[in-house]
Amino acid sequence: MTTFLFIRPMDVLFFRGNEAFGDTGQHGQALMPPWPSVFAGALRSAILAADPQVELGLFTEQTAEGEVKSEMVRKIIGTPRKPGSFRVTFVSLGTEKEVFFPLPADLLVWGNGEDQTLIVRRSLPVAREHFAFSQDKVTLTPFSFPNELTHVLTVKQLKKKPTAGWWLKQEGMLAYLRGELPQPNQFIHVSRLWSTDFRLGIARSRDSYTAEEHRIYTAMAIVL
Repeated sequence: MTTFLFIRPMDVLFFRGNEAFGDTGQHGQALMPPWPSVFAGALRSAILAADPQVELGLFTEQTAEGEVKSEMVRKIIGTPRKPGSFRVTFVSLGTEKEVFFPLPADLLVWGNGEDQTLIVRRSLPVAREHFAFSQDKVTLTPFSFPNELTHVLTVKQLKKKPTAGWWLKQEGMLAYLRGELPQPNQFIHVSRLWSTDFRLGIARSRDSYTAEEHRIYTAMAIVL
């Protein structure tokens, strides 16, 4: 059975990246969009917490399948060592009416989007021999390719660099999957999806539960 969920945030979110964090003066960088495992873990925890037969404090890495009393949990969640049928297969940003997708790597966009005057180009594969040219009976190439590469993605560049931060709307992704070039009105900029909010924090002692001296850090919060 497949179920689609729309999760609405109640406050700012702290999606941690993969960098180490915890020393004095460090900055907690946010990863946006977060890994799907963030939602997989949150949903698993919610299912476990909603089942009165599950003792969350005893549900650990060492939990064996026979120790799970709830038949539903054994079948769907399973245990950390033997997971059940539960899977998260798709995660994206969106509203209750529309879904947004990160820009595919072979699409390049120029423009600020304020007046929808975007220029969209798609990289195309070109055989490596098309880059070769001869000079004094010696074949030269503008740059080196690994021997395993038979084609290289190229695009007709403009004089300025492509702009970053673009996502595709649902209709734009459908056009892309059909092999068509998405239109300017089918893009949306991340500034309309989320913003960042820097927060200052002070470490707290685990013994006294009071603030520790010289343990100030900053973290980046995501405001959807």
